[in-house]
Amino acid sequence: MKRTMILFSFLLILTLVLGIAIIGCGEILNEPKSITITGINGKNGLGAYMEIYTRPGTGDAIEAIGTGLISDNAVTLELFNFQIIHNESKGYYEIISTDPWTGNGNHILKLVFEDDPDRSWLFTNGVDVSIDQLRADPENWPKYNITNSNSIPFNLFWTDLSF
Repeated sequence: MKRTMILFSFLLILTLVLGIAIIGCGEILNEPKSITITGINGKNGLGAYMEIYTRPGTGDAIEAIGTGLISDNAVTLELFNFQIIHNESKGYYEIISTDPWTGNGNHILKLVFEDDPDRSWLFTNGVDVSIDQLRADPENWPKYNITNSNSIPFNLFWTDLSF
């Protein structure tokens, strides 16, 4: 009986230690936020790229980037912090992105597909807009509220935009 109590106590302590370690690791190793775009027809097997902006503008306004492969008419893009580094030895800039992006709130979303890299798709919540309308009112660009669970139908993005 005494041996059973000691074994039970040992197992209980081991379970508690492992549970605390797993929970602790989850807090240390931040998982990146992700966004899933659904309803992408005719592009299975192709790559997709997303930029997350805090404000409209040039590359300096990009806060996070994500890439993914389209499968079953959807793509999940894990988001990472955006950073551009000048590689002096090679003479060009490189995009470095290894830190998970854990942000949230209202952001501008720009989506690009591998088969047409010059065409941008902007999250507009399904409203048809022109780049001229957006340039005229840059503070009111359509934004998506990024939370812990992000799934957006592709028909809420609009193209014919170049920014």
